[in-house]
Amino acid sequence: MMYLRFLLAIFSIVLAACQPTPDRSHEPLSMETGLSGSPEPATARPQFHLDSNLVFTAASVEPYADTHDAVYAHIEQNLEQHIAEIQRWIRQPSVSAQNDGILEMAEMLRDDLSALGFQESELVPTDGHPGVWGY
Repeated sequence: MMYLRFLLAIFSIVLAACQPTPDRSHEPLSMETGLSGSPEPATARPQFHLDSNLVFTAASVEPYADTHDAVYAHIEQNLEQHIAEIQRWIRQPSVSAQNDGILEMAEMLRDDLSALGFQESELVPTDGHPGVWGY
C-alpha cells in the first residue's frame, strides 16, 4: 500500500507541475533563415546553455522543505481515478524485445500528454521503437 501511495504521489506531482503556459499567439514571430535559405518562422522552444566547466557541489543545494500537502490532498480526493489510470498503464502490453504493444504504449503516452495540456505531443520515428515528444 505504501508503494502505491508513493506512485500516486509521483504521478500527482507530475500532474501538478503541468501548468498551462501563457497564450503568446498575439506576439509576432521573428523570421530566421532555414536550411533552404528561405525565411521560416522561429520556433518558441526553450534554449539551454550548457557549460562543462561548472562543477556541481551537493553542499550548495538547500535541503528540500516542502511537504506537498496540497498534492497529497488531491491524491486522497481522487484516489479511485488515480488508481484507474495506473491500472490502465499496467494493463497495456509493452514488451520491447518482442515488439508487443510498443506503438500502442507510445500512442497512449502521447495522448495522455495532450490530455494533461502539453502544447506539443507527438510520436517521433526512429530506427527502432518510436519516441514520444512532449512540450
